Amino acid sequence: MDTNIQRILLSKTCSIITIITGIAIRCVIDRRRFYRRGVGGLQHYPKYWIAIATIFIEWVFQWVANFLILSGFLLLLVCLDSSKHHYKDVQQNKTIQS
Repeated sequence: MDTNIQRILLSKTCSIITIITGIAIRCVIDRRRFYRRGVGGLQHYPKYWIAIATIFIEWVFQWVANFLILSGFLLLLVCLDSSKHHYKDVQQNKTIQS
């Protein structure tokens, strides 16, 4: 298999894994937030400092997840664009050789 095709497939795979990882992180955080809510809709914590630490850690992980999702989509767009150019070059080479 051509090394360029292998590189494109590896990049597509990495981008999809990055997007799925980002979505999974967001789902885990949102699930934990959902189960912390009480009857009134507010999140309940046993102590104030636990609330501050939890909110900060979730905020950091939300930013990491957003970055992973965005970078995965950008990498996927770059891969699709490069694969389009690669296939166009292969077709041109076939017509030249014919």
